Order: sequence, then C-alpha cells, then structure tokens
Amino acid sequence: MKLKVCGLNNDENIRQIVESKPDFMGFIFYEKSPRYIGKLTQVDVIKNIPKEIKKVGVFVNAPFAVIQKQVKKYGLDYVQLHGGESPGFCKSVKELGAGVIKSFGIDEQFDFSQVNLFSQVSDYFLFDTKTEHHGGSGEQFDWRLLKNKEFGRPVILSGGITLADVRKIKREFPKVYGIDINSRFETQTGIKDIALIKKVKQLINEN
Repeated sequence: MKLKVCGLNNDENIRQIVESKPDFMGFIFYEKSPRYIGKLTQVDVIKNIPKEIKKVGVFVNAPFAVIQKQVKKYGLDYVQLHGGESPGFCKSVKELGAGVIKSFGIDEQFDFSQVNLFSQVSDYFLFDTKTEHHGGSGEQFDWRLLKNKEFGRPVILSGGITLADVRKIKREFPKVYGIDINSRFETQTGIKDIALIKKVKQLINEN
C-alpha cells in the first residue's frame, strides 16, 4: 500500500517528510484551503524533492492556464483535481505531461457510476469525504460503500484516516492502492508530525 502525505506548506517540515520517504507528497493550490501553499513555500524546496517521491498539486476548479503554469513552475508529477472538473478537462491536463488523480467527494448519496466516465483520463481515483471545503475535514465517510466495487483505476483512500485505521484498511480493503493522510497527522495546520508519519510507514510495511 502506498502513502500520500498531503497539505504541506512549511519548508523545513517538507524536508523532514522527504526523509520519511512517502510515495506521494501533496501541495494544495486552492486559495480557500487553510493549507494553501501561498507564499509560505519556496519553489525550489518542492522542485528538489527526489524523483522517487511524486509531487502532487491539488486544485479545485482552477482554470487550465493556472494548472499549466504551476505544473511547470513546481515540476509537478501529478495534478489532483478535487472539484467538479469534467473528463474533457482531465484529458487536457494529462496532455500537459502530468498524471491525473481525480478526486470524488463521497457520501451516502454518491453515484459511483459517474466514476467510470473518468477511467480513460485519470491515473488514479481518490475517494474523500464530501464536504463544502473540498477535503482536509478530518472526517471519514463510510468506507463500506467501496466494498465489492471495481473502478478500473487504482484507488487512493482519503478522509480522516488515523494511525489506528492503517491496519484495518490493509486488512479489510486490500484493493486500496494507497492512503492519503492530512489533518489527523498534524501538530498544527500544514505542519505534519514526523513521528506519526514514520509510524504509518512502519504499519504499511508490516507483513
């Protein structure tokens, strides 16, 4: 199972997370997010992340030109589209040379058939808890909704995941490709607890 650490915006904390060697590191380019990278993060700190760790830019209904600019500026490997972007928009982003992670906000009323529309224009699907803030809520949706479903793309699970959930996800959801951790692993907004990140890695690597 892969690990994605998201919502980073502090240079020193980013360097520390790099040493923990997650598979993906996520940076939020959505200005309304409390974890928006803004002017807090030096471009070179992100660009110099080792190639084996994939850099993900998170966008919510951003104009294509904005995404294009940030992909180039920060050397992003993946673009995570966390809003109501269309399959056609995802296709255009892929043509920039970046991979696409299409995110879906899940609740009891979610229509999973719409996911199929994105299978040809996405590299991964990310399932998060549906909120008005587009992620980072620390709340979990009912993961049982994913049971016995096939999605055609690897699934990254997000939304309120805690350290105690890691073994459960590995055991009960073996088809989950990766987990996305954020607010439950912070010492303060945007600053991740390095000791907890290392514990997650240990649990993921357990047989």
